[in-house]
Amino acid sequence: MGPDTLNALAAQIREINDGNGWSEPHDSPVHQIAILALIGTEVSEAIEEVRNGNGMSGYQTIHGQPVYPVIDGSGADWTTTADGCPVGFDVTWTGVTPKPEGMPSELADIIIRTLDFAAMFNIDVDKAVAEKLAYNRTRGRRHGGKTL
Repeated sequence: MGPDTLNALAAQIREINDGNGWSEPHDSPVHQIAILALIGTEVSEAIEEVRNGNGMSGYQTIHGQPVYPVIDGSGADWTTTADGCPVGFDVTWTGVTPKPEGMPSELADIIIRTLDFAAMFNIDVDKAVAEKLAYNRTRGRRHGGKTL
């Protein structure tokens, strides 16, 4: 990663969220706490993916149905059949962007919400991460014997 990589990503995330209507003032401590709590909800959703047996897998859905890329050349983009061939009563979609689901998607949400928060408050996240990593290098094994 080059310099300012996280800051640049944070600015891009803020731009997207502003464009989607998430640009209200964030100056009250209550609002700031609410945004931080939303990061926690993403962690909870990641935990639920593990509890539901999805582990580290990722998948995509449309209208809540798991979908797979179509591979049979029928012209559809997505289908509900695991082998990618829309036959019988299986549903297909064209021109629809599926929703990423699973552990990878929830981890992405945690990062997106965290970087968005940093951009809202002009936090130099590249500097903050570099400082924290430098400090962590000085800590002992398991930070003094912690078990978890």
